[in-house]
Amino acid sequence: MNQKLFPLLGVVALLGAASCQPKEDFAEIGEPFATAESTIGDFTLTQVVQVDNDAVNNNYPAEVQRMDLTADYPYNQVVFSFQANGTEPTNFVVTNPGNAPVFLGSGTWKFDDSKGPRKIIISQANGRKDTLQYGQSYRPSDNKLGLKLLRRTGNKTLVTYELNFVRK
Repeated sequence: MNQKLFPLLGVVALLGAASCQPKEDFAEIGEPFATAESTIGDFTLTQVVQVDNDAVNNNYPAEVQRMDLTADYPYNQVVFSFQANGTEPTNFVVTNPGNAPVFLGSGTWKFDDSKGPRKIIISQANGRKDTLQYGQSYRPSDNKLGLKLLRRTGNKTLVTYELNFVRK
C-alpha cells in the first residue's frame, strides 16, 4: 500500500509547489496602434499596386492579378494631406505636380467610425464620394500609411488600388 501512496503524494506535492509560483506580469509589447492619429498629416505616395479582382476571384496566374504601377508614373511626387483640427478630420488635399493618375481630388474627409476607424470617406470638391479602406494598421511612430481604393460597379469590386505612403 505504501508503494501506491508514495506516487500520489508526489503528485500532490508537485501541484502544491506549482500553484505557489508568482503570477508573471508581462510588459506591453510596444506602442499601441492608433489608426486615427496615424492618418493625420502629409504622406508621400511610395507604391501603387492595381489588383484585378476578377482575375483574383477566378484564380488567374499571379502575373495578371496584380500590377505594380509605381514605376509607370511619377507617383513619388504625389502627396496626400489629411488635415485635421486636433483629431477631428477637416480637409483632404492631393498635391500632384507630375499628373500621375491618383483618381482622387481635394475635398473633405472623415472616418467611418471615430472610435475605431476602418475606412476614410473622401468627399471631393466635385461632389464625388470615395471610400479608402485601411490596408494595414500602423503605429504613429511607424510613419507609414497603407490604404485601398476600391472601384465598384454596384456591389461588385472590379479593381482595387493598394496605396502605400510614408509620412513626409
